[in-house]
Amino acid sequence: MPPMRAPLTLLRSAAALCLVLAVAACGSGEEPAAPASQGGSAAPEAALETQKVIFSGVTPNAGNWAIQVGVEFGVFRQYGLDVSMIYSQSSPNALAAMIGGSVQFTSTVYDAAILAHQKDPRVIAVAEGYRSYPEYLVVQPEVTSFADLKGATCGAQNPEGIGDALYLSKMMEHGGKLKLGQDYKLTNVNLNAGPALAALKSGQIKCIAVLPPTSTLLEKQGYRILYDLQQVPEYKDLSFFGINAMRTWVSENPNAARAFLKGYLASIAYLYDPANKEEAIDLLAKNAQVERSIAEASYTWVTAGAYPRDGVIAATVVPRTVALMKSGGSLEASAPEDVAGLVDNSHVKAAYEELPDSVKSGPGPKGLLPEGRQPA
Repeated sequence: MPPMRAPLTLLRSAAALCLVLAVAACGSGEEPAAPASQGGSAAPEAALETQKVIFSGVTPNAGNWAIQVGVEFGVFRQYGLDVSMIYSQSSPNALAAMIGGSVQFTSTVYDAAILAHQKDPRVIAVAEGYRSYPEYLVVQPEVTSFADLKGATCGAQNPEGIGDALYLSKMMEHGGKLKLGQDYKLTNVNLNAGPALAALKSGQIKCIAVLPPTSTLLEKQGYRILYDLQQVPEYKDLSFFGINAMRTWVSENPNAARAFLKGYLASIAYLYDPANKEEAIDLLAKNAQVERSIAEASYTWVTAGAYPRDGVIAATVVPRTVALMKSGGSLEASAPEDVAGLVDNSHVKAAYEELPDSVKSGPGPKGLLPEGRQPA
């Protein structure tokens, strides 16, 4: 039987990089333009109180909950920044917006950041996002085992070998020994709660890999969680995503960069404080457009203590992600085992040191790099 062809364009190496750099005219032969600072180049640091910063997430989910909190409840303003938040619908899109200069920070999965850094070394990871992978394989109600997914069409928002498409393929392979293109195919589906539910309801797809609160919403609608990415050994205790910036923007705006990172860490502390639980849940329900009870179920992200109160990226994160990308086909087997220059913890370390003890060790989970792990 010939391999099944996926209607989703499955991008590998250079093609995936072009998607990441679409805004920067990848493939034109031109060097990507340096992103302009907000309000022009080299904005005076003395005018920090009026400086605007735009942050791009992928979708409104529990992963970027702390940023949502910081924007909504004025945490960033305490550090002199007017931060607004947009959603780019995929990690490559978010990175393209940052490289093009329309946003200053993004949260993306590490595999997308690796591909972007290979093409444009100005892309750096400046802080940790979440020290776990709470991703779930949601299937139609009649699916009781992986055998029922043979020949199925599944949904993914990112291209093959990146983000949710990679996680889905790893769960399919580990849980059911099913191979993409041979045993099932992918089609493009938006990961927001509404479109994901519509794709399942219409029968367009039989499975999808999603995060809370979308996974909770789908389960409440009668769909089944067949597998947890934490059951795949390669993802056990691996970090989910990082906070990215352009090295040029950070060097031109050091005070603003440090202020953003202080606001980010303070937002994590705000989210961790049990006194803020109810309003944080209300905010996630509003932004993700789900019922409050579904957003409340996502509070396990908070109690798990995986939001990084200290912000540092562990030394093992990128090498482990590179190994996964090689096995998934988005990196050549001959690629280096690490990506020199991608992670720069210096800025978040400086930000953390300047925070008061009430933020560093406030109420709620510790959120510190686990004992035995070293920063990159």
